[in-house]
Amino acid sequence: MTWHMTFDFTRHQQAVNHIGSKKLCLQQFIDITISLNDLKKILASKAIMPEFSPSPFLSQGTTFQKQVWRLIAQIPFGARLTYGDLAKKLGNTNYARAVGGACNSNPVALLIPCHRVVGKNTLGGFAGGEVIKEMLLELEK
Repeated sequence: MTWHMTFDFTRHQQAVNHIGSKKLCLQQFIDITISLNDLKKILASKAIMPEFSPSPFLSQGTTFQKQVWRLIAQIPFGARLTYGDLAKKLGNTNYARAVGGACNSNPVALLIPCHRVVGKNTLGGFAGGEVIKEMLLELEK
């Protein structure tokens, strides 16, 4: 069984289209509401995805995106890194924009906690919107 989680219907539809192109069985869209306490527990989990298992979502990423996602998965609960910090870890500070692109392509929000990646002087973007990003960061304080 394959699960995915999105913050909006457009991202959900993209995932459904991707899964459908892989000839996988599709289940109906289920809207699950969780408590803030449960969300904190999910966010506080350590090394949720230290090694990526085969997944139709992760397989769509480029080698560079997967490198970025692995680094993001290692950012601890409550911590933040900038796009530039991750670019430096990848060996080239000029990769900051590309890191942002990889964050935007993140197929599994929260499991790869891209909300913890921020701009040098701003929050930076977030597929779920800035309000959601602010809320997630606030929950981790």
